[in-house]
Amino acid sequence: MVFIYSEVRDSSLQPPDDLVCGGGGGDYVVPRDHRTSFIAEEVRGVSTVQLCKKEGCTLGLIVAGGVDKGHRPRVANLRPGSPAHRSDALSVGDYILAVNGIRTQALTHTHIVSLLKNAGEKVDLEVEYEIPNSQRELVKILHQSR
Repeated sequence: MVFIYSEVRDSSLQPPDDLVCGGGGGDYVVPRDHRTSFIAEEVRGVSTVQLCKKEGCTLGLIVAGGVDKGHRPRVANLRPGSPAHRSDALSVGDYILAVNGIRTQALTHTHIVSLLKNAGEKVDLEVEYEIPNSQRELVKILHQSR
């Protein structure tokens, strides 16, 4: 069983200044002349995915990254047939922002893997993913109509 909550957020990268956008660390502004390029390149989605696994089984989720590895934690692989793969809500390359509400940005690779292994039968993952180009156009139109 998989539950998914999604929202669109602006990237945590620092944008240029002028259209008010909310996201991660607070509100910021993007200049009117940069809106189209900023939104098309920087908008990402955030989803909360609940994975359920049987006792003694794994999630089938391979993680790369961590503060000790020099890059953000992300999904490196999904084992076919596993709960993570069957969810259809995770993709290789998605960034793992939190495991059961615990933020991963300052955690080591080993700590993140430990959280996933010891999470119990239900695991809530907050992930950031790249919005497909076809959906970016819709997001761009919505932002321009503000």
